[in-house]
Amino acid sequence: MEYQSLYRKYRPKTFGEMVGQDHLTKTLLNAIRKKKVNHAYLFTGTRGTGKTTAAKILSKAVNCLTPKDGEPCNRCVICKSIDEGRTMDVIEIDAASNRGIDEIRDLRENVKYLPSECRKKVYIIDEVHMLTNEAFNALLKTLEEPPEHVIFVMATTEPQKVPATILSRCQRFDLKRIEEEALVLYMKKILSLEGAEAEEDALHFIAHKAEGSMRDCLSILEQVLILGGEHITKQEALDIFGTVDDSLLLQFADGVLYGDYSSILSVIKQGLERGKAVVSFIGDLLGHYRNLLLLKSEGDKMVLWETSAAQQERLKAQSKAYSYEKLFFAIETLSEAEREARFALQPRLILEVAGLKLSHPSFAASYESILAQLEDMRQELTDLKEKGIVFSQKEEKEAPLGSAAEEKRQTKQPVSVKEAKQAEAEDNETEKDEKKEGTPAEKPQEKEADKAEALEKKILDGWDDILSLCKKKNMPYMLRFIKEGLKPVSYRDNVLYFEAKSKEIGTVQRIEGLFEEKETKEIFGQAFLAVCKMEMPHFKLGYGRGKAEKIKTEGPKEDEGFDREKQLSLAKELFPDTKIEVL
Repeated sequence: MEYQSLYRKYRPKTFGEMVGQDHLTKTLLNAIRKKKVNHAYLFTGTRGTGKTTAAKILSKAVNCLTPKDGEPCNRCVICKSIDEGRTMDVIEIDAASNRGIDEIRDLRENVKYLPSECRKKVYIIDEVHMLTNEAFNALLKTLEEPPEHVIFVMATTEPQKVPATILSRCQRFDLKRIEEEALVLYMKKILSLEGAEAEEDALHFIAHKAEGSMRDCLSILEQVLILGGEHITKQEALDIFGTVDDSLLLQFADGVLYGDYSSILSVIKQGLERGKAVVSFIGDLLGHYRNLLLLKSEGDKMVLWETSAAQQERLKAQSKAYSYEKLFFAIETLSEAEREARFALQPRLILEVAGLKLSHPSFAASYESILAQLEDMRQELTDLKEKGIVFSQKEEKEAPLGSAAEEKRQTKQPVSVKEAKQAEAEDNETEKDEKKEGTPAEKPQEKEADKAEALEKKILDGWDDILSLCKKKNMPYMLRFIKEGLKPVSYRDNVLYFEAKSKEIGTVQRIEGLFEEKETKEIFGQAFLAVCKMEMPHFKLGYGRGKAEKIKTEGPKEDEGFDREKQLSLAKELFPDTKIEVL
């Protein structure tokens, strides 16, 4: 006998054999029993959920010569001819290759003919969403009022592409993905018929990879059977997919958790050496972090069927070590890496950089990374507190210099609770002694106002010395001050104000270069801004003509040392009746 694939060999032949679609089978059985079969049905759902299978069983059930409680007998001539594809009254149409209006016109011409051997002529239109708009429009009238001997059964994976006018003329059934546990039970049944056996973990892994599709599940099972023979192991299933072993995923997550980048690089190397594609590898990592998130949120209530009991215990332990912030950061970073790796020339580099960001969140400038770092710090402090190790707040804020607590603070070493209390007691004694003797901190300090007043007097009295230095050093701008007869009149907020006799436009000039000279610092000890105060209707506030133009075009630099808002406020106060222009 010619070899058949498992999904064809064990294709359900009755409604009772269908898996995971009880709502569909129960409705159709009741309709057949009560002879209320509709003229048009639409089955929707993802691949491998049983759409075409249900259509064929329905065609047998309405035509079977000896039905039993609505089910086809599968022994009569009609049932056998339908199973073998010999009958002319059950017509399967692939809408992907017969999608035009001409094919629908032929269908309209043929539906009026009576069936040759069956009671009902059944048209099964697969992937009906592939029909053109013109073909759908041509089908409308026939679909709405077909001959009594015709039943239409349409199947599609994309119901949103089917026109509403078609949907309204059909009974629609949405077939759901088959649950993993149901897939596992069905595989066990098939293995017993095939005389083989498999590890429980292997079956759960295959069911997980099938993503709710029975056809995919049986195709994978067939591959593994051919590879492993009569006994299937999980490792053989992993080899078929080229999937990274769970131990590597756990090792990667541990490397992220403890900041071990070398361990992460080792995992990446091992995974890629086993033939795993980078994008697929990142997908496995995302699946691992999804499991960690589910286990952390659900705890013991969550059961991951695709993992073994021992593996799940390791996942639970790892999920407890992770914070929600760190899990979110890992999923976000890996998702971004997956998107970039799809189109990158060096996808491995993308994954390695993502691993570096995960193990060292400080390298990633994102909101999620900052949250992850804060959560790490909080967790570290919590661990220290549980071990009886604390940082004394008093040592950080109030410990005097030279005290025992201050020495411990400077070394940034945690102290135990007992040691902290002992250090505080020593510091209290030190403070009492210092109060008795009098410390330098208690000596009266000179007020800022007194300092400014003393400095102003020193500047005004020493101006002649400044002029002498200007002449001696031949400084062009300051020589102009001398030529114009500028004389300082006041000092305020680190600005020196002059009164000029000339009628030129006044400016604020930076003379820091002069005041940084050694001789000048011996007189005043610091540099100042100079403001020329003039009786003019127009006043310019800036750095001088050349500098002002540069600032106007390029903007001031951080080291210019000129607070525009502050100086403008002072200028307005000094010159209330003068127009002030800011350069």
